[in-house]
Amino acid sequence: MQWSESALTNPTVQIFTESVLPTTTQAGQIAAEAGVKRLVLIHLSPSVNETGALADVRQHHQGEVLLGSDLVVIE
Repeated sequence: MQWSESALTNPTVQIFTESVLPTTTQAGQIAAEAGVKRLVLIHLSPSVNETGALADVRQHHQGEVLLGSDLVVIE
């Protein structure tokens, strides 16, 4: 994933780039600040509660949120 230089000055984006993977809450914050219409969550740990993960994202992001899975096709 690549970020523009201006995006890297955004504190929320910096959180993302400083860790390996963002938390679901951080993903929601980043999506909201970036104006993302659809967010697909991928690489979730098997221990993550999917309902809780979606709730975390929706605290910040009002767009569509999907849970990605192997071989899923999103159009």
